[in-house]
Amino acid sequence: MPFFTVRARTKLIAASIRIYGILIMALIPIATALPMSEWQYGQSQGLYSNLLDRLQNRSKLLNPINGRQFFEHDDQTVSQEQSGVPTMSSSIVKPPEGSYAELSNGRKIHYLDHGEGPVVVFLHGSGAGASGHSNFKGNYPYFAQVGFRVIVPDLIGYGYSDKPDDVEYPLQFFAENVTLLLEHLGIDEVVLIGNSLGGAISLHIALEQPKLVKKMLLMAPGGVEEQAAYGAMPGMKIFFETFAGEPSKENLKRFLSEALVHDQSVVDDELLDERWYVFQQQNPQAVKTMQVPNMASRLGELEMPVLVMWGLNEKIMPETGINILAKGIKDVKIILVSNCGHWVMVEHRDFFNRMAEDFLEN
Repeated sequence: MPFFTVRARTKLIAASIRIYGILIMALIPIATALPMSEWQYGQSQGLYSNLLDRLQNRSKLLNPINGRQFFEHDDQTVSQEQSGVPTMSSSIVKPPEGSYAELSNGRKIHYLDHGEGPVVVFLHGSGAGASGHSNFKGNYPYFAQVGFRVIVPDLIGYGYSDKPDDVEYPLQFFAENVTLLLEHLGIDEVVLIGNSLGGAISLHIALEQPKLVKKMLLMAPGGVEEQAAYGAMPGMKIFFETFAGEPSKENLKRFLSEALVHDQSVVDDELLDERWYVFQQQNPQAVKTMQVPNMASRLGELEMPVLVMWGLNEKIMPETGINILAKGIKDVKIILVSNCGHWVMVEHRDFFNRMAEDFLEN
């Protein structure tokens, strides 16, 4: 597929880019061998104590409304009686609703599908109010416009996808549902872009089905450390407190502001309202039983090019993960971004889009 026009425009734009406080390192990978183990967020420290009991009284799930537009949000006025959940405001911002796939394992998964060209799959992280659109709304429209087909699923347990409460949610479960979606769509080659849990899912898929993954872009991925390292991070503690406490916009805003981002300007009313709508539907089982193995010892198996972006003000993932990825992956480039937390694709949207586009095209 020709990309001359896109590359020419990218070079022209690059000539006028402001200098970001970043350090870009092309590191010579050194094989690393860390013991394979499995960590479960917060389990050994009792962070799940009473989690399910505190959240099981949540109101019944909201029914998503059809007809959302790709590039827009609609403000819908819904009364408490109509929605079935208590709200702080009568104005509700809802993520756009796209398509649904009935997977061969019986699960129904929601996804957005836009553009034409090489396939790029965006995989979101966990957390209060997480969904594919919420994590990547500043990114996937751009890539759909510049010559890519973008697939943006809501992971099972999140967004508009199924939220079973009779299963556990290990990493393999998340990855299986993503690969079954691609199988359902007849897609046999992709670029994976994953943040946090989505990054861990990307790693798992790339390790288990390397022929499927052409390239991979990871933003502060999980799955490369032992459980204790994650549990000690200040943002992770807020993560669990948000789910263990009574669901409220105040708790949600604290999670977004104090755990996820460094740039507070990105936590606006639209983001808060949108994630609040999703948060009220979340099944705590997805967090309570989430298990992610330490895949550091297998990073040397990756053959595809990998780009890693990492915010230097990260509060969720320990920065030791940077060195583990740099030394463990054979073909990797690392971009460190100052004045940035866990959401480089949100806090530095335009920079992220330019760097990712260059990575995908070259």
